[in-house]
Parts: sequence; structure tokens; C-alpha cells
Amino acid sequence: MFRQQTLRRSRYLRAKGVPVGAVPWRGARRGRGRWTTGRQLVLLGFLLCAAGRVQAQPSAGLSLQWVAPQDCPARAQVLEQIEGALADSARPPSPLRVRAQLAADADGYTAALEFTGGDSSTATRSLHDSSCATLAEACALVIAIAIDPGVAERRAKPAPPPPPKPEPKPEAQSLPPAPKSSVPIAIATPHDGKPARDQPPALLEVGAGLVLHSGMLPFFAEGAFGAVAMRVLGLRLQLSGFALPAQLTAAPQTPRVSTHLSLVGGAMHVGYELRFGALSLGPALGASLVSISGQARGVGARAQQGNDTSLMLDAGAAVAVQLVSGLALRLSGELGAPLSRRRYVVLGLEGVVHTPDVVTETLQLGLFVQTR
Repeated sequence: MFRQQTLRRSRYLRAKGVPVGAVPWRGARRGRGRWTTGRQLVLLGFLLCAAGRVQAQPSAGLSLQWVAPQDCPARAQVLEQIEGALADSARPPSPLRVRAQLAADADGYTAALEFTGGDSSTATRSLHDSSCATLAEACALVIAIAIDPGVAERRAKPAPPPPPKPEPKPEAQSLPPAPKSSVPIAIATPHDGKPARDQPPALLEVGAGLVLHSGMLPFFAEGAFGAVAMRVLGLRLQLSGFALPAQLTAAPQTPRVSTHLSLVGGAMHVGYELRFGALSLGPALGASLVSISGQARGVGARAQQGNDTSLMLDAGAAVAVQLVSGLALRLSGELGAPLSRRRYVVLGLEGVVHTPDVVTETLQLGLFVQTR
């Protein structure tokens, strides 16, 4: 059918005087020839661009031989990592052959890399890691640096820090108004109007008071004492001196003859005190040196006098009350043991021979001023 139509058309054209060989192809009159040629040109352009991009990749000249255990990344994954490291590289491709041999050992995996350049120069590199995936990434990075050394500089360049976030503005919080009240608020303050402070670690005390004594004399004696003490963290060292004035003793048989006796001495005591608010108490130990002197007086009496000195060991206790800041009332009692007990005759008392007691008693009551 198609052949008969063609013959008829040829006869018609010959009758019109048109050469049959000059008739263009049917598709050309409809523009199909021009459209097909354009598509071919566009396709050719795309192919040329793609070829140019492939040639522009720096890894185009790489020949990689990858030998690794089965649990390690494959060669295709390593090539993708190499191309990713060279994504920003503008270096032209150059021939490079790399042989990577990975093997497992007792501590992990070891990779032996052998590089061969286009000028037949060779170089080797050995890497080790406990993870084969990490070792493969390191091999890909070393190969990328061998192709373009600028990869190391670009990876070492720190990324710019992110811009600081603006701090949120604190919202103003309105405080509720204070309730009005006519009731006064009492504030506890010390008696002197100053804030209370802790007791200092070191405190100096100076005091004086009354002293009562029994045992060294044949009668009960009273007198006065003075003391200086230093208190440091509960320990108290005191130096004191005391004096019992002369006592008059007379016998009914010789009313005009008398003996004046006096007792003076000094003591050193060390104690430890516990504080309970304004009250403090504690034991003390020490020693005392006492001197007894006597003198006979009266009508018909011979002027006679004598004295004796004795050392005593003391043990006692004390209690103190803090009256106000810097002033304390102190009461102490001591028992003493004289180391020497000489007998002496009391003139004016016929036949009286006195020997100091084995244990003496002393009681002191005084006021102490405290200073820092």
C-alpha cells in the first residue's frame, strides 16, 4: 500500500516537472529533523560537561588496591570517603597508585600503605587502631592528603564559633507591698549595743579579793590576794600572791606578852575550764611557796622573832560567773600538802607547840577584769 502511494506521488511530481531526488524528507517539512538535531546537541553538551567534571576531580588519577578483612569497610566506601575529603579541592588530578594492606593483630588492626607516584617514586605509611572502621577512615584521609596536601590545612582550620545568643532580659517582678502594721518589731541586741562576738582565743585577766586559810597557823587566818591570769582556749595559767596580816595571841597568865604571826606566799596554778554560757568551771593544779614569821612583844618578853618557809603542792577547783562583758566573779578552793612541817613554839601561849596540818585549806573569792 505504502509503495503504491509513493509511485503515485512520483508520477505526480514528474508531471509537474519537479525532480524526484530534490524532494526533502517528509519529516523535514514538519520540523522533525531540526528538533532531533537540537536534542542531539543538548545531549552532547551535557555529556561534555559531565566528562569535564569527571576529569576535574583530583581523585581521577587514583588507582587504589584495597586488601582488608571481611569485617572492614569495602573499597567503594573508602573511595567515597576520599572523594568527600577532596570535595573542596581545586588541585588537578595526577597519577597515583596506592596499595593498602589491612590485617588484624592482637591489639586491633594494622594498615600498611604503599604509594607510587607518576614519576615512579614510592613512599610507605603504617597505621594502627583498635577499630577497623576508624582505621579505614584514617587511610582515606592519608590518601586524600597525598593527592592534595591542602586537605590537612583545611581540616585543621577551626570552624568559626557560633554567634553568642542574646541573653534574655529579666522580667521585672513586682514585689507585693509590705503589710502595714503598727506592732513594733523587737530586735535583740547585747547590753552594750554592740553585736555579739565570739570569745577571743587569748584573754588576760587581772584580779584581787579575799583569802581564807587554815592549817599552817594555829588559828583561822584571813587576808587578801592579787592575781594575774592568761586564758588560752580553755587552759588557764594563774600567778598569785597573798598575805595574811599579823595576828595577836596572848595567854591569860601573861596578858602583857603577845606574839604577832603573819603568813605570806605566792602560787602558780594551771587549770582547764569548761564554759556553759556565762558560767565556767574546772579543776586546777599547782604549787605554793609560803613563809611564816613571828615576833614576841610585851612587857618582860624578850625580843625574839623567827620565820619558816615551806613548799606546798595544791589541787583544787574553781567556778567563775561572767557578770558583764570584761568582768567576772571567781571563787576557788584548794587543798595543800606541805612538803616540810616544822614545829614551832608560840610565845605568849605557854606550852603551845604548833605543827602545820598535813592538809591545808585555802579559799579565795575575787573580781577579775578581762582584757584582750
